[in-house]
Amino acid sequence: MVVAPAGEPVRWPGRVFPLFCESFDRFAALFDGAVATLSYPERVPLTRLEVAGLASVALAVWSRDSRLLVAVGANRRSELIEILLLGDGAVQRVPLPGEITAVAVAPEGTATIAGLAGGRIAAVVTGEVKARSVVAAGGDVGAVAFGGNPQDVHVGVASATGGAVVTFRLHEGRQAVLAERFRVEVMAPVVAIAVDGDEVVVLTTTALVRLDKGGKRRAASRAFAGGAALVALPARPRSAPAAWSQH
Repeated sequence: MVVAPAGEPVRWPGRVFPLFCESFDRFAALFDGAVATLSYPERVPLTRLEVAGLASVALAVWSRDSRLLVAVGANRRSELIEILLLGDGAVQRVPLPGEITAVAVAPEGTATIAGLAGGRIAAVVTGEVKARSVVAAGGDVGAVAFGGNPQDVHVGVASATGGAVVTFRLHEGRQAVLAERFRVEVMAPVVAIAVDGDEVVVLTTTALVRLDKGGKRRAASRAFAGGAALVALPARPRSAPAAWSQH
């Protein structure tokens, strides 16, 4: 349920999948067949874009600058749906060579990284109809995240020793090459990754692990079992804007 400008309740059917970007006064919500942006916290509808075939969203991410939204449907796990929320709201579907297990989008919406079943990752340049690069990740991919340096991609895998975070460098030239830079063992399969500047926080099946120096060094860990998701809050968050109702 959302609140319409006139204050009357409006019901939109389907599973709601909320996403946030760096603009704290709004968020995106995915429904069956549509993507909407709404004010926060009032939930007043701002825009709504119909997206044919969007149903039962399993994974979704929104670029930090709010330009690009990428979704994966539960019924089509080997296809990325790229939705440009600026301009005319273009929609691009990108088939990938395997079931998608994790997804991350570059802060400025220029590229998407998808983890694939079988221990691979794919790099997709925004607006193109197929992946530019598909490489082995060294284990089943449980999480992917762009680093503080947006050319770095952190990939959490299950490995022979338990688990690892593998950092790749994404070169977004003509070839969009993914090149492995370094690997840090975290002793258990990776569930989620969150990044704040030079620090990488990793949730495994048994612990929370903090990596520093851009993911090069294991700095600390703490036992923590059963976690499913992870969010890193900035140490110095920006002041929250006035609510839309105050404008």
